[in-house]
Amino acid sequence: KLFVELGQACVAFHDKAVRGLRCKRIQCDELWSFCYAKEKNLPPDKQGELGYGDIWTFVGIDADTKLVRWG
Repeated sequence: KLFVELGQACVAFHDKAVRGLRCKRIQCDELWSFCYAKEKNLPPDKQGELGYGDIWTFVGIDADTKLVRWG
């Protein structure tokens, strides 16, 4: 519970404080991982169920300030 509240506080602060950036170079990348098993190896009872299989995170990084935006 503490980590959830801390994360929410950090997001609120970041959204309030980080404004008006003049980013010139953005580096974009994706991260791949899996939860429980890779998508192709999931047992039939886990296929299509939220929380199992491949996980993708997309990240944008300002090359100069190293600020990160994910989604």
